[in-house]
Amino acid sequence: MEYLIGSLVVGVLWVACLILRKDLRYQMLWAGGLYAAVMTVGFFAVKLFKNIPEYQAINPGYWTPDTLFDLNYITGGFSIEDVLFMLFFGGIVAVMYELIMRVPPPSASIRSGAKLSIPLGIVAAALVSLTGVNLIYSLIIFGFVGAFVIWLQRPDLIRRSLVSGASFLVLYIGLYSIFLFFFPTFVTVHYNLENISGVVPLGIPLEEYLYALGFGSSWSVVYPYMRALG
Repeated sequence: MEYLIGSLVVGVLWVACLILRKDLRYQMLWAGGLYAAVMTVGFFAVKLFKNIPEYQAINPGYWTPDTLFDLNYITGGFSIEDVLFMLFFGGIVAVMYELIMRVPPPSASIRSGAKLSIPLGIVAAALVSLTGVNLIYSLIIFGFVGAFVIWLQRPDLIRRSLVSGASFLVLYIGLYSIFLFFFPTFVTVHYNLENISGVVPLGIPLEEYLYALGFGSSWSVVYPYMRALG
């Protein structure tokens, strides 16, 4: 149940942000909900159109954490804990810049989040099919490519992206290190290190660092980017 505990701890941080910065609530809920929807659509799109071998699946190709109702194993990498993780971290990443720089949120709201989840999810699924590597690398690519595309179109968001990406990386690794203090064997027991890089700085797989940096750099600018599009 370590994964559930970790996700709920992140949920406490998410709730704290909602309480302390009421002006950021809409942005957090929109971004967190969209990220969870995009990843859900992408995952099931892959399962629907492609028979993923075990080495490419999140479970067991990347890791094998215990989850509620054993859903991670049954689905090949999608569980209730995953949805909580995506909702909470998706919301936190979206407001990292406002929290750190202590600035107000963008003034306008966005109504098109639900519609975005389908095309973005399909793009994420396509990455899996095209690369043929483990799903975690597709998520890493999705993050960095997404950030780069936004940088090209909105250079004014580069600073926000870099600050948020670096800050989220520090937060993510910090929380993971605390998590490993209480569950020191989690990585060695639940990660398939032979199927990934096998590099574990500070006891944490390198892929987690790359995922955090790419995700933080891209998802932190999705809201202001989409707001400008109307």
